[in-house]
Formats: sequence, C-alpha cells, structure tokens
Amino acid sequence: MLKMSKSNFKDGIEINENQNGLLKVNEDVLATIIKNETITNVYDVEDTPFARGKFAAVRRCTHKATGVAYAAKCIRKRRRLQDQRSDILHEVAVLLTAATSDRIVRLYEVYETHNEMAIVLELAKGGELQRLVEAEDGLEEAHAVQVMRHILEALVFLHSRNIAHLDLKPQNILLSTEDPDTDIKLCDFGISRIVQKGVEVKEILGTPDYVAPEILNYDPISLQSDV
Repeated sequence: MLKMSKSNFKDGIEINENQNGLLKVNEDVLATIIKNETITNVYDVEDTPFARGKFAAVRRCTHKATGVAYAAKCIRKRRRLQDQRSDILHEVAVLLTAATSDRIVRLYEVYETHNEMAIVLELAKGGELQRLVEAEDGLEEAHAVQVMRHILEALVFLHSRNIAHLDLKPQNILLSTEDPDTDIKLCDFGISRIVQKGVEVKEILGTPDYVAPEILNYDPISLQSDV
C-alpha cells in the first residue's frame, strides 16, 4: 500500500473522516459540476436502460444543444430509507480523481433532484467486454493480452491512489469504440473504497461470481481484493 497523501486526489477531494473508505468533495467543487435540475432539461434521455444495477440505471442520453451522445447513470438517493448521497458523491470524487487516466470513463457533469442524481459520463460506443467474451470466436491471444494490459493500467492508476475498485467484471470493462481493438476503460465505481493504513474497512461488496474470497470472509478490504 502506498503512503496516503492529499496529492493522491484532485484539489477539493479528501478522505471522508465520518465514513471509512469513502471520499468527499468540497462544496466549491460540487458547485462547478452539480446542476440542481432534472437531466431531461438539457438532455434527451432514452427510456430503456442499456445497463442496470440494483439501485441505478444507465441510459443513453443526447445533449439537446450539441447532439453529442453520453451515458447517464441515474441513481436513487435513498435506499432502504437511508440517504445515500455521500456514497454517490464518493463515486463522483473517484471519477474526478481519475480524470487524467485514459483507462477510466470520463465524468462530465452531474444533475441532482430531490430523489435522484444523474451522472453524465463518456459513452463507450463499443459496449461491454462481455459482448466480446460471449462472441462465437472469443478473443485471440494477442487481443486478450492487450485487454489485460489496459485493465492493469487502469488498476495501476487506481491503486497508486489507494483506490480499490472491488467490482471488476466484464460488464464493467468497456470498449471505447465498436472496433474490437479499441481502448479499454473501466466504469462503475459505486462500491469502490479507499484503503488506508491503520483503517480497516469490512464490507460485503461486489458481484457474487467475481467477488474476492477475503471479502466474503469479512476480512479487511485491500488493494489485492481487485486481483
């Protein structure tokens, strides 16, 4: 584990001392990226999600003024009667921190209403790696090596900032374009956590088929949980 310092994160982002494993964003930074209005005022949002989680849905959206397409991750702010805004802002903080990485989807802006937050992200037009994995021909060895290299480059970036992704799976690994040899990018940092020396974070997180054994054993989360 690398030594934790403020330089690990973008200005205005720091460890959330009240919630282990999470980052927080100061109000000045939030004011520059959060729009307090519904996303449909600015974007045409498709009704049918192209990806869905337990508490979020991802839809293709098109900016009304420019015609540029993005991905909108719409997340409910309350789950099981508990306010989840700080968890959503943690994901925003990770994406802001990763803005300099070519291996992680880019964050553009955030829309917030009483019930929901919508994170506007780069649209990876090639879709999920799962599509290639399930294709009849699968992946050639050289292509698989390239994919692994890109994934590891993303992890090196994250782990150098003590960020554990904790949900690596083909559905969260995206292709930038429809060309099979395109760049790979990671997405979905909703359950990512900050790993700090001397601070134990124990949570059951991840997708059952891919989760690390130590997490199921309720051992402390570490960067090694990603590999």
